[in-house]
Amino acid sequence: MKIIAVDPGNVSGVAYMEADLPCGKDPRCGGDNECLFHGDGPYAGKVLMWRAWEDRPFEIIGAVETWISSADTLMGTDDKLVVCESFIPRPGAHSWQPDALYTIGALKYLCERENVEFALQSPANAKKFSTDAKLKRIGWYIRTPDGHTNDALRHLLLAAVKIGVVAPEQLIERSVPEGSIL
Repeated sequence: MKIIAVDPGNVSGVAYMEADLPCGKDPRCGGDNECLFHGDGPYAGKVLMWRAWEDRPFEIIGAVETWISSADTLMGTDDKLVVCESFIPRPGAHSWQPDALYTIGALKYLCERENVEFALQSPANAKKFSTDAKLKRIGWYIRTPDGHTNDALRHLLLAAVKIGVVAPEQLIERSVPEGSIL
């Protein structure tokens, strides 16, 4: 499964992941329940390859086009999903971002052309679910000047949990109070 998430704007964030490699074949997975893919979902026992960064909108669109146009992925699957933060123009000097609208339109067009699933997610849902604490827990938190990379990672994590790629129980911080019995 390949998921690409975009936070559109004048500076865009993009996050990309593939999940299909069996646990134990990747140095990030110790073969125990700390792997994000131990769970009951369709990708249980799988690990991921991921990457995220910020760039200009047309650079991001070009990268997404390359990824979704490829015949297959590095890990041998052709299932693809592009998720993008929804953008609603509102009055005010800081909220009018035509680049966000252009990026969303270009990504939707590319997905239609390549027969790839496209979904919009609200910024509020992504920020509420994919908190900084969760991103840090799974090693996906990347500090950038404007936070667009983390916003793209928030959308990536939300989509990955929604479709069963990431086991949600792995996102919960577990602590046992001193003196309690398990």
